[in-house]
Amino acid sequence: MKNIEFSDLIAHQAELLEQDGEYREFVDKFKTKTTTDECYTPPEVYDIIADWCAETYGVSREDFVRPFHPDGDYEAEDYPDGCVVVDNPPFSILSQICRFYDAHGVKFFLFASALTFFSTAGGTQTYIVADADIKYANGATVPTGFVTNLDEVYRVRTAPEIGEKIAIAQKTDNRMPKIRFPDEVMNSNTKIRYIAHNGVTFGIPKKTCAFVRSVGEEGKQLFGAGFLLSHTQAARLEAARLEAARLEAAEVIALTSRERAIVDYLETLEGDAP
Repeated sequence: MKNIEFSDLIAHQAELLEQDGEYREFVDKFKTKTTTDECYTPPEVYDIIADWCAETYGVSREDFVRPFHPDGDYEAEDYPDGCVVVDNPPFSILSQICRFYDAHGVKFFLFASALTFFSTAGGTQTYIVADADIKYANGATVPTGFVTNLDEVYRVRTAPEIGEKIAIAQKTDNRMPKIRFPDEVMNSNTKIRYIAHNGVTFGIPKKTCAFVRSVGEEGKQLFGAGFLLSHTQAARLEAARLEAARLEAAEVIALTSRERAIVDYLETLEGDAP
């Protein structure tokens, strides 16, 4: 009988265990979980964001610095005069990071969680809504926005082109082409369904609509067919949609007298707004 080394026996047992599903599940419990603090940015995504930042704010990519790297200490980094931090920081300490840069006169354009980023640094920054679901190098897909102190005008602004370019670069753009039908066209998946969903009673008289399956010079098909409406009925439909939007919230929170005073004061500044 062939002698079997003890080490060979251990290796064989380990191989059998690796093939066992229950054992793999047990081991997986002890593996480090992916978090938003470990999202390493793919180069093609970083280039899209860096280019947008440079073009929008008139800054040079040659001045960009990236202090957030494994085992790095952003507070101990050397920040040259005129530099701009464009990087993906740990989301869990984003407010702390923004306050540090503000206190030290460092300009920044930082990645942030789009679900919670309005709370960053107590609403003192500019918040870029980009509709960007970024798949990071660690496999996590995170709805991402951006926070910056470069913007001298806006508190909140949209940048849909960022999300569109990222979706194309990462081959995740599965959105249908954007099509808007005229107000005089109604099908079952547009305003009328929204109106019913929000509890508004509404009706179109028979003699003021005409059944159609497609519209336009190219004969664009209406999903589920639809109706052409008179101008009057189209206006009524839009008014009903606005009423549905008003009723959509189950509960409307009343502002305090202090909050109403703030709103009134903000209204006095509208003449100076861009």
